[in-house]
Amino acid sequence: MPATHRCAKSKVLYDQLLDFFQKDPSLKPHDIIVMTPDIEKYAPFIHAVFAFPEESGRYIPFSVTDRTPRNESPVISTFLSLLALPAAACTATEIFSLLDCPPLRSRFKFTDDDMGLIRRWIVEAGIRWGIGRRAPGGIRPAGIGSHHMARGVSTAASRLRDDRREPSDVRGDHALR
Repeated sequence: MPATHRCAKSKVLYDQLLDFFQKDPSLKPHDIIVMTPDIEKYAPFIHAVFAFPEESGRYIPFSVTDRTPRNESPVISTFLSLLALPAAACTATEIFSLLDCPPLRSRFKFTDDDMGLIRRWIVEAGIRWGIGRRAPGGIRPAGIGSHHMARGVSTAASRLRDDRREPSDVRGDHALR
């Protein structure tokens, strides 16, 4: 199953859980267990979707268990993910998940607030995929270039240059170190 499907399934799970909590106020996160045959394929997407919700007030506490030893070492896992990048047509969620890996967060001193800001910038810039020249699955539908990482970064840089953003978004407390 392609990564885009696993990401979409993680988002659907998140939305369904929010719906369950809204319909039954007595239901609590500790009352729920979600199981899948291969958690390793879903873990990065679950973390990206659940740890940094698009709306900050909609956080659902979660934990992912039963991980393999390879993924118990964040440094090795991050290194292997970086090695795979040149051959991949990564989605924005996959790139965000990689930025959220503890070794990269530590190296660049990304805080939770920084990660929320990065997610917001990715969404506002319309980035859906990046790195490779083709969309996930090797296809290149019409108009897909407008959602590529390079185009999104260019759009964000133009907005910054044209001072269309609030100063607090690019300086001061929100500046990435």
